[in-house]
Amino acid sequence: MRPIRTATLLTAGLVTLLGIPAAAAAEDPNILYVNNASSKCSDAGTGAPTAPYCTVSAAAKAVMPGQTVRIRPGKAYDEAVTIDRSGTPGKPITFASYGWPNGGTQAELPFGKGVTVRGASHVVIGGLRVGGGVLISGSTDVELDGIASSRGALDSLVVDGASKNVSIRRSELRGARIEGGSTGTVLGRNVVSGTHRSAVTVVDAPGTVVTNNTVYGSCAAALTVAGGSTDAGLFNNVLHTEARSDSCTSGDPRNGILVAQSAATGTASDHNLITGLPGARRRCRTAGPEPRTRTRRPSGPRRARAGTTS
Repeated sequence: MRPIRTATLLTAGLVTLLGIPAAAAAEDPNILYVNNASSKCSDAGTGAPTAPYCTVSAAAKAVMPGQTVRIRPGKAYDEAVTIDRSGTPGKPITFASYGWPNGGTQAELPFGKGVTVRGASHVVIGGLRVGGGVLISGSTDVELDGIASSRGALDSLVVDGASKNVSIRRSELRGARIEGGSTGTVLGRNVVSGTHRSAVTVVDAPGTVVTNNTVYGSCAAALTVAGGSTDAGLFNNVLHTEARSDSCTSGDPRNGILVAQSAATGTASDHNLITGLPGARRRCRTAGPEPRTRTRRPSGPRRARAGTTS
């Protein structure tokens, strides 16, 4: 009798693994589904697999702490999404494409349609492609992972409104700006490309950490720290300073890293590689010397002096 029971359990496990309907795995109360390609979708529905929401916005109004909103990729979601509901410590609310965090196709919001997290806390967003940029404002403990964000000529990521403890990792960004009294922001393991100004700009945002990123500056400094952005940490980044933008009219020096006098207190920079792009053609007029390839020696962290440039 035992072999028969074992075979039955194995069959049940395969049914669940392969996604074939099974009574025990039909619905997970901690997952809300969004699928705008389903003929059964409804924003008045429950978010169950058999009755998914049509829009991300509808799910954003219903999600509760500890729940995950799973967004099916494929057909773009033609909507701007605002997230103003909060999770709790250990029970964040999560918005993610079906395959996240293990890869797969990103769910998409098209050009001009962005994501705003406003006045919320304990929020995780993963595996989305956003054509209208991401704004984190007045929010706490927000994580972005695996995001591809663009916003035309504007910064595709903005953290402001005194946000706290925002983390952005493994993402592709067209300009990132941390400002407005935000504290404890971490920008790590991203690829950031500049637009009409610095690729990464930190203004009046104390305690910001920029680490292990690849940054392509197309205008002005690749990474700028200014205003009251004291106690910043700038480590292990690769910064390409070769201009590549036809629209750049800035005469600012083409530094890899620029730290203003007002932001120098407590700011440390070390093990950054600053280089041009081999074979790239300079297409931006600049004032100041040509950028130089430069590496940090493996010593202790260097404190930025007033008016420091690299």
